[in-house]
Amino acid sequence: MNVAEQIRWAQSVCLLLQRHRAGVLPASQQAELPADLLYEKLGWVESLAGSLRGWSELIDFCQKTCTSVRRWGDASGVVGKVDKALPSVLTESGRQLRAQLIAFVRDECAKLPPECSAPGSSEVIESLIW
Repeated sequence: MNVAEQIRWAQSVCLLLQRHRAGVLPASQQAELPADLLYEKLGWVESLAGSLRGWSELIDFCQKTCTSVRRWGDASGVVGKVDKALPSVLTESGRQLRAQLIAFVRDECAKLPPECSAPGSSEVIESLIW
């Protein structure tokens, strides 16, 4: 789950390269970042732009699912809330992961009797210890 930081970094680099190429960076940044050095050191990141969008989508699905389950726990009706919380699909991998995440939440919620709910994270229990 910690790959999100690297993906965000790479997306920021791609944005910096695009802005530098378009000449929309402030003059001070343009001066500090000579084009030849910038592209020599970081130009390779742009070749990953398509993959970064796909990875970003997968990370977003996972994070939103975790946040939703932490918020609402396991209970009837949670599957619909998780489904609504997840963004629309951009890639085939995203479609598959989204379906798997919803199925997982559905399976976990189905283990409980309809009138029961359970915490969706151990954070609640851990907070009682401290």
